[in-house]
Amino acid sequence: MTRTLSCRLLMAGLTLALPLAALADKPGFCPPVQVGLRGAPPPQAPGFLSLPPPLWGQPLSEAQQDQAFAILHDAAPALYEQGKRLQQSDEGLRRMAESGALDEARLAGLAVANARARTELLVLHAHVMQRILALLTSEQRAQYNANHAACEPR
Repeated sequence: MTRTLSCRLLMAGLTLALPLAALADKPGFCPPVQVGLRGAPPPQAPGFLSLPPPLWGQPLSEAQQDQAFAILHDAAPALYEQGKRLQQSDEGLRRMAESGALDEARLAGLAVANARARTELLVLHAHVMQRILALLTSEQRAQYNANHAACEPR
């Protein structure tokens, strides 16, 4: 990739991201899912110990914030390890595709490892989300459901 093309892609990304950042604090805003270049959540994303995007803007008491942080802190090592596995399997698949010579057995093994890492990461995220949603009061849960319904694809 040429330097000019890289710069243009960076500028296009910033152009798209800045308007979203301005909307992020508005109620009812549906934040986009943060994804890496290959469609996977980056394991070392900034704000790794922040609330999941569906809960951004949800007012929480200080005790709820402390409990949510504890949940995220407990899950962080497992999320990090699974993220590394996913990143490694993505990289292995990319390298094999670019090598020109495909070893079908190794390719199948890498694909299975990638699927397993992606599945484990999704399961971990679901457990974290379920534990955090359990902290919400009935009023907060109703607000979350209303905001989440507005973000559902039609």
